[in-house]
Amino acid sequence: MKTLSAILLLLCASSCVSATVSDTVSATETLTLPGSPLGAGLGTTTYDTIVPVDVHSALSDLQKEGTISVSVLQNTLTATVDLGFVQSVSVTIQPQDGSLPALTLSQYTSTGGGNTINLPLTLDTGTITTYLAEGGTNLHFYFTGTIPPADVPLTYTLGASVSDSVKKSL
Repeated sequence: MKTLSAILLLLCASSCVSATVSDTVSATETLTLPGSPLGAGLGTTTYDTIVPVDVHSALSDLQKEGTISVSVLQNTLTATVDLGFVQSVSVTIQPQDGSLPALTLSQYTSTGGGNTINLPLTLDTGTITTYLAEGGTNLHFYFTGTIPPADVPLTYTLGASVSDSVKKSL
């Protein structure tokens, strides 16, 4: 009986509980592509702008309990006008404090018109997680295309599922 009690005590002492916690985070930022009434006659041009994105505070609560994993669900630019004048978009990501080098997050080449550009990811989820968890990040957008006849407001949306595997001993 003493042996059974000792085994049960060891099992209880070495038990642990595992759980996966999930949440979604998103950031929505606005930017404007400058236009000109003479734009179409000026040919192809480039424009770049930096957009700060900070989802660190949303990630920090989950990060306290263990290692987080981020899966990007949405990485888009939208407008109320046809974005057919945009030939390509490149987006780099870098922590605002410069603690990590700038890396290409997305690379897009136009396949036609429409008012939404889905920006394909070029980084793995581990690298994206590292950069977003680092703190505030800057996304540097590089646009190539013709100049639109008027300014074009764009909405950038980054949506992600965040999960954290938590193991606690009892």
